[in-house]
Parts: sequence; C-alpha cells; structure tokens
Amino acid sequence: MSARLLLAASFATALLGAADYQRTPEGLRQVWLQGRASTPDGAAGASLKLYCREGQGGWVGLDMTVFQPGEANPNAFIDSSKTFHYRDFEGPDAAAANRALTRVTVRGQAPDLSLETRQSGSFSSSALGGFVFSFGAPNRQAGSAPQRIFKAIRDGGRSLSIRITDPRDPEAVILGEFDTGEASGPVQRMMNGQWRP
Repeated sequence: MSARLLLAASFATALLGAADYQRTPEGLRQVWLQGRASTPDGAAGASLKLYCREGQGGWVGLDMTVFQPGEANPNAFIDSSKTFHYRDFEGPDAAAANRALTRVTVRGQAPDLSLETRQSGSFSSSALGGFVFSFGAPNRQAGSAPQRIFKAIRDGGRSLSIRITDPRDPEAVILGEFDTGEASGPVQRMMNGQWRP
C-alpha cells in the first residue's frame, strides 16, 4: 500500500473513532484517534496521530488536525476564520514556531499530566481544508514531551486535550479533545522497543 493510500486509510479509520495502530514498512509506528475541537469560529472535527519513527535518528510526536467535515473547497475553513490566525503557525519560519502556545493535558491517571510545548503547523494533505498542529522530539531524547504524553496514556490516561493559543490574541484558542480510554494497548505497541520511559 502506498504511503498516500495508507495515510488516507488511517484518516478514514480515525473518522470512525477507533484507536487504530499501524506500522508501515518504513518503520513508522502510529496510533490514530478521532475527537472533536472547539474553535473561536465554532465546532470542528479533530483527528490525532501519535507516532514514533524507529531507529537511530527517529522521531516521536503528535499531530492534531482540525478540519470542517464535508468542506467542499480546500482551505475554506481556514480562510473563513476571522479570529484565529492559522497561518501564523504554518511553515518552518512561522511567527509562532518558537513560542510555547500549546498545552497538552492527559487526565484519568494519578497524577494528571499537563505540559506546555512549542508547535509547528501545516495545511493538511489528508483532510480537505484542514490544518495540522504538530510537535515532537528525537526518539532517543529521554523525558521529552511526547514520551511523557505517551507514557501517561499507556498508564491509564482516559482523555487528552490539546489547547492551542492564538499568537496574537490569548483569548482566541482551539481546544481539541480525545478519548484515550481504549488507546493504552495501541500506544504500548507503538512504544515497544523504541525507548524506555
């Protein structure tokens, strides 16, 4: 299966709400979840990919895609936003790239985990008109934010929220919410053999 077809299949599975684990022939382990998002411009769909690329020089991270289900025109959802500046997150030289504007919270384990992190952004290649917020770290970097999040889910975290603050307006936020109650096993499979949290 091509990488593009695998991505499309993964996204379709996520839309069904399952915690779906996959490992590609290239050594990318990933878990997909479907959730919901609230934005300053109204409710939106949200999908979450947790991933780990195997081997020396690999990467662990999270990608949250915010999209409008059924949107007919690419980027219409993003272009219609009057209160959240998505484009400030887009690309390696983005205005928001070096600011920690993301807070991730995992609840349902003891104690709850809450941390802030920097993020990047891009237009989605799999969700028509969607936008992807990403953050990650080298897979051998002990105690990184993604590793701590994965460990919290594996150890019983029942829900995960991702709060993104607009770089120009601290009152404008996107909040993605995901049920991780069934994700413990898939996340454990993703983690196996990659690092020791």
